[in-house]
Amino acid sequence: MIRLFCLLVLVTSCLVNLSCSTNCSNLDCITDEGRLRIRLVNSAGTDLVFGPGHRYEKDSIVVYANNPGGLINYPVHPVPAFPATGDSSISLYLVPIRDTVFINLGNGDLDTLFLNYSSRDTKCCGTIRTGTTFRYNDGSLKAFGDSVHTIVKP
Repeated sequence: MIRLFCLLVLVTSCLVNLSCSTNCSNLDCITDEGRLRIRLVNSAGTDLVFGPGHRYEKDSIVVYANNPGGLINYPVHPVPAFPATGDSSISLYLVPIRDTVFINLGNGDLDTLFLNYSSRDTKCCGTIRTGTTFRYNDGSLKAFGDSVHTIVKP
């Protein structure tokens, strides 16, 4: 009888412990909520990063943000966007999201992304910021999203 009682207490305590704890061991906290795709063109529509008339070298583009502990360097990935023309976009993964991100295109050309975001707190991943809108240099406000954003540079 005592064994049965001890077994019942053990099983009950295990069930309570499992149901009340948050299991974060199999959770992937990486999200697409900071992904932004841009295509840089001149006023004539010529791609400035890819194609025969490019002004910037895709492998020389550096994207970063200032952070209290030092710089955050963001990865830059070329992504096919317009197979018919051979032009591509630049995919930026801006996590962690900061208010201001710098894009060093080379040739002394430093551009700025001003980002707006919403925040939400999670049990396992801390605060996650989701990009909502952005402004490239002094351009108009654009919404984050899956589409490629064409930026016209002088």
